[in-house]
Amino acid sequence: MKACATDYPLAVAMIDLKSDVEKVTLGVNNVIPKGHCSFYGAVMKANDGKTLGATLILKTDALAEAQSILSKLPSTTKKDTSIKRLMELYNSLGFIPKL
Repeated sequence: MKACATDYPLAVAMIDLKSDVEKVTLGVNNVIPKGHCSFYGAVMKANDGKTLGATLILKTDALAEAQSILSKLPSTTKKDTSIKRLMELYNSLGFIPKL
C-alpha cells in the first residue's frame, strides 16, 4: 500500500490489510510529512487475489474508535474481540492504558 501526504502531513496510526483468508494489522504510529509517501505491506494468504485490500487508519480515527469501544464495552456481548481491538489501537497510538 502506498500512502502519500499531498495537502498536509498524515498521522498514521495503523494499517489493516485484509483478504478472504486472513487479516493483518500493522501498528505504524508514523507521521508522513507533506509531499512525501510511505509504503506498507505484508505477505498475505488469499484464495482470490481480488479480495486483497487495505485500510489506512489515521490517529484521529483510531482515537475515535477507541472512545466508541470504551463507551460500549460494559454492554457488549463480544468483550474479548472489543478488548483485543482496543489494545491494538492503544499499542499503535503508543498509549499505556490504566486499568
